[in-house]
Amino acid sequence: MRRDKTGCEAVALTKELVPDIVILDISMPDLNGVEAARKIRKISTNTEVLILSMHYSDQLIRELVDAGVRGYMLKSDPEDDLLVAVETLARHKPFFTHRAKEVILKDESGTRIPAPLRTRLTSREREILQLLAEGRTCREAASYLGISFKTADNHRSNMMNKLHVYSISKLVLVRSA
Repeated sequence: MRRDKTGCEAVALTKELVPDIVILDISMPDLNGVEAARKIRKISTNTEVLILSMHYSDQLIRELVDAGVRGYMLKSDPEDDLLVAVETLARHKPFFTHRAKEVILKDESGTRIPAPLRTRLTSREREILQLLAEGRTCREAASYLGISFKTADNHRSNMMNKLHVYSISKLVLVRSA
């Protein structure tokens, strides 16, 4: 059964149901797949996370591994690979596509690129950035997160200073790079 959920709903369901495996996409509303995976791995260390996505970049793979994800495949990969991925993760073994394995092995050899966006921004800043990227205003993001507008605006300002960008559109572009 397919269940299209937001990232926040995936985290809440994981906390409630404690599944063996969670399959996430990168592009989910409210909380993207990387952040959802990070929260899921924090609340349920025995739950394996498989990212099934159409998105691929070396930086994305690095962020997923840093978030504790042990499974990644593209939606364009053969359907049989999905069954293999789930069976592999059920044995608590990692499953990554060939291209993703190359990135991981290259990183282990010490040729890693500069720190990902995740290490430069706080968790709350990443949440606000996600909501801004979805087209919400800073006021709407504040309301959604249950914080004051001034607090959300301070986070937005801090992100812009840290990343050396001076408009919301450029801030959102930095996020997707």
